[in-house]
Amino acid sequence: MPHLSENITAADIVFFNVYGLHLRWTKQSSFSYMQSPRPNHGFMYILCDKIEVEYKNGEKESFFKNNLIYIPEGLYYSVKFFGESESLDALLINFSVLGELPRCNGIKRLVSSADSSYSDRFYKIVSLYTNTKNHKYGIMEQFYALLVRLSSHLENKTISSPLHKSILPAVNYINSHVNEQIYIPELAKKCLLSESAFRKRFLESFKKSPAEYISGLKLEKAAELLKNTDVPICRIVSELGFYDSAYFYKLFKKKFGTTPSVYRESAN
Repeated sequence: MPHLSENITAADIVFFNVYGLHLRWTKQSSFSYMQSPRPNHGFMYILCDKIEVEYKNGEKESFFKNNLIYIPEGLYYSVKFFGESESLDALLINFSVLGELPRCNGIKRLVSSADSSYSDRFYKIVSLYTNTKNHKYGIMEQFYALLVRLSSHLENKTISSPLHKSILPAVNYINSHVNEQIYIPELAKKCLLSESAFRKRFLESFKKSPAEYISGLKLEKAAELLKNTDVPICRIVSELGFYDSAYFYKLFKKKFGTTPSVYRESAN
């Protein structure tokens, strides 16, 4: 079974009462579980600039945009939302378990810069819960897919050595901006490295070039769109920043062994 964190595992646990909410708050608004403990577990994907958590003992902790956090059942805490826009958002998945999760005394950051592979799962669970009558099995499918994605991330952290950490700003940026045009010289600047040094360190860290890493993420996003939406292929090509359709088709077939059209048909 998938790991929820280094010390939170899903072994011998049954998940139930899974549902998703799109939270919308005004500037510096808050909610509180100070008087009664949180009744269930939760995953939160932060869309606003920052949330500030205060625990019952007075300690405070901040989490930021694109953080994916785990909130344990039974926790006493309050949360304030911060940001420049009028509407401050977060995506929340609540769930209950049969079985015991190892005790966690506070909120735990699971992913520092969660990419669209996470937010897509959150949005799907929210949509299924709010818009679909017979949503149970679809929600559980998406929830377990999220657990598998988290497991893969937490078991295979590649950013560990000082060499890897030097390119972390670029990796975080890539993972957060997969839908945009991404330029290697700009990534190098974010890491305070020359372009040649950046390319060398990236290759040593990931065994692939920055361009290969970026195109891989874009292709995974394309596959997700082909499988779960009716967005035209030409629009997917454009929105993900591929130079032309022929190049996209070539890369897609190399990675998935089939054309985008056939992939979409087989997924449906």
